[in-house]
Amino acid sequence: MRSGESALPCLPLFVTAPDDLDNQEMRLRAISLLIETCPLSDIQKGTGWQQTLSFPERAERAERPRSTAFSIENGRHAPACVCCVARPALAMTLLERFQARARGTCPFFQRVVLVVPRDQVAQTGEALKADPLLQDLLTVETTA
Repeated sequence: MRSGESALPCLPLFVTAPDDLDNQEMRLRAISLLIETCPLSDIQKGTGWQQTLSFPERAERAERPRSTAFSIENGRHAPACVCCVARPALAMTLLERFQARARGTCPFFQRVVLVVPRDQVAQTGEALKADPLLQDLLTVETTA
């Protein structure tokens, strides 16, 4: 396998603004996880999405327990250990949803639609594309 090539097909993730949600086709909404990071109307949230998730506030995630899966005797891991390095809250939320999807504890979504304020669409898309753990899971597209 060549560098940058994933062994598994990546899921599409669309980063969009609230006023662009109407452009998402109904047949695709039925297989999509909608993550809202900014307020949406009840009409935007409740029209055909397979599941919706409100992105939690940072304060709720501040005391996240660390994984013990790779614990060693002295309690320290190598520098930049994946389970010890602080990850952005949005990346952690996406990884948690993928784990829940794989375990069968949430509906099996086939796409992700992430709604952010219009002025943050491009920046959010670039940040997600740069995340090393998400690169093999998602194909990020933006509406900007």
